[in-house]
Amino acid sequence: FRPGSIPLVNILLATLGGVLETKILTESIITAFSGIRLPCTRNSIALGPDACLRTLSEEELIELGSEDIVFNENIDFVRFRVSCCLELRATDQFNLIAAAPRSMIGIVERSCDNVFSVKSILHALHVLKTTPIEAYLSRAERHPKILPGLHGSVGFPGVGIMAPPSVLEEHEIESFIAIEKELRQSPREEIRIAADRLVEAAHRSSRVDAIVDAVIGLEILLKPADAD
Repeated sequence: FRPGSIPLVNILLATLGGVLETKILTESIITAFSGIRLPCTRNSIALGPDACLRTLSEEELIELGSEDIVFNENIDFVRFRVSCCLELRATDQFNLIAAAPRSMIGIVERSCDNVFSVKSILHALHVLKTTPIEAYLSRAERHPKILPGLHGSVGFPGVGIMAPPSVLEEHEIESFIAIEKELRQSPREEIRIAADRLVEAAHRSSRVDAIVDAVIGLEILLKPADAD
């Protein structure tokens, strides 16, 4: 061993022993947004114990940008003004599955009270903002990365928003959290369908198409499917 390597080996073995004993991994899902940024006064907005909207660090932007090797295309975070993300965390219970040439990880159960989703966040943002916002790139990883088969997954990049990003202002944060909660918890499914139409309208290049989507969403709200 190299000088000073013994403590690192002990830490590695202790981490491995803990993972094998508990059979629990933490999954982190980061979805980078194009078209929105947080105010300068905020680095993060807590949405729940396992969810937050936060600013991406320079290191994260560089690491996520390197995924262009996977997709064989340029992932341009600067051009599309990607600066913030939704981070969700979940706890996974796993089993070791015998497989040649090495053991693999089999996730058998997810224990997570996280009720947030990329769609619910986009719905709330589009209620507050008139400019288009999209989920540009997502990446899921499991920690600690100490067993084989723990490679992460990356969602294919979106189109990217060319327009200057909207700012979720400090005075809008409380409304954003309240709107997201109302949209997510409402027993009326037509509200979420109408929110989908609102998102689609914001992304239309034609104003006529945007108006059509908005009117359809309004019609769904005023004339729900279960109405007499």
